[in-house]
Amino acid sequence: MRSLAAMQQLVDVGADRVWVEDSGGDGPVVLLLHPGIADSAVWDDVWAALVYRCRLIRFDVRAYGRSPQATEPYTIVDDALAVLDHAGVRSAHLVGCSMGGGAAMDIAVL
Repeated sequence: MRSLAAMQQLVDVGADRVWVEDSGGDGPVVLLLHPGIADSAVWDDVWAALVYRCRLIRFDVRAYGRSPQATEPYTIVDDALAVLDHAGVRSAHLVGCSMGGGAAMDIAVL
């Protein structure tokens, strides 16, 4: 049975880094994208409810939560794709609200 504890790390994205949490596991991958008024902690209740069913991945956008300020121009889409690439994920379900929902739609149409 999977634990609520997950791998947390800073991942290189361009010239910067973003904080990422990955539950690991073999289930369907779900990428959680946070709104512009919060960081990835907004997904804490969802994480606790789904971690035993899915491989969950979330990250703090640059300058949010545990991610440092950006030192270069960036897009959330490019950072999300870099996070998935770092995790070795080629396909994921995307869940987002507000800013994160917009990023999810942009990724879906790539």
